[in-house]
Amino acid sequence: MEVLGRIWLRFERYSWDVLGVFLLALSALTALALLNLSQGTFISPWGVFLKHWTGAGSYAIIILTAFLGIAALRHQPERASRLDLGRVLALEFMTFFIMALLALFGGLSLERAEAGQDGGIIGWGLARMVSFLLPLPWSSLLLLVLLAWLGLVTSGLSRRLLQKAESWINQEPVEEPYVELAAVHPVSPVVVPAATPVGGIPLNVVDGPRVTELPPLSLLAQDEKNGLDEDRILAVATKIEKTLAEFGVPS
Repeated sequence: MEVLGRIWLRFERYSWDVLGVFLLALSALTALALLNLSQGTFISPWGVFLKHWTGAGSYAIIILTAFLGIAALRHQPERASRLDLGRVLALEFMTFFIMALLALFGGLSLERAEAGQDGGIIGWGLARMVSFLLPLPWSSLLLLVLLAWLGLVTSGLSRRLLQKAESWINQEPVEEPYVELAAVHPVSPVVVPAATPVGGIPLNVVDGPRVTELPPLSLLAQDEKNGLDEDRILAVATKIEKTLAEFGVPS
């Protein structure tokens, strides 16, 4: 079984190489036929057939065939590598969309299509189908958008964009640290119960903010500096006695 497996791998490898060489040769012969650089019993009818049915899209077919040939040569069965069928299908759809766009830009002329111009017969038929669904210029705009999307698929940019979008969506938001602020309560004025004066009119006395600070000690030092000695005290007492004697108050 192991020997049969090795034989099958070699046969598969050679078959892919043969397919790649055949596709590259077909691409080169098609280019020679379309450019009128060579003639032959096989090349000339093949070029006329391709030009009649695909028009200017035949050059896109040359590129597609060469791409498939290179992909077949690079295929390695022993590494279990597979052809990206998504890219191959995207290239094929791009070829048909290009032919339809060429037919739309050519005015959907059947005479030009039969002469091998614009998108050929196939491009003209595709353009007619699209124009039935959407009128101009919306049909051309739709084909351009599809071409741009298929270009992203074939180049691999669509996969990278999807991966970046998924990583951005799955990214967890960074939580900011929560800082709790102390609650500030407004100071409400204290209303003292109304006192009834002599006139009988009640008055609401609002207690203002209290001063809790003591007077500075420098006031005591200032009194000490004034020089309160005995002579000054006697002079003040004598003055008080004279004042009381004037009012008839015994001292």
